[in-house]
Amino acid sequence: MRVLELLLAALALGMALRAALTPTPLEGGPVSPRERFLIALHDASRGGFWLALAGLFAGFALIDDAESFRWFAIVPILMAGMRLLAATFLARAPSRRP
Repeated sequence: MRVLELLLAALALGMALRAALTPTPLEGGPVSPRERFLIALHDASRGGFWLALAGLFAGFALIDDAESFRWFAIVPILMAGMRLLAATFLARAPSRRP
């Protein structure tokens, strides 16, 4: 069972590296500082989600008392929520409307 969890951790770590190395492309004209912040938050939470998921799987594989590590499952959920909020605020940005 530990092999499967370590394999999933390695796959999630690979996705985190991919997310960190491929930023969101900026299209259009000038971008306001608020939009730059939201784009940076979106990119950081995307990479953070995969990194937290890798840590979760690695923790379950390597820690003997996995029951005490269950609280860490909320970290990927929080990262996904931050990404969702950043995307929602970006979609409502006034300079992105035609």
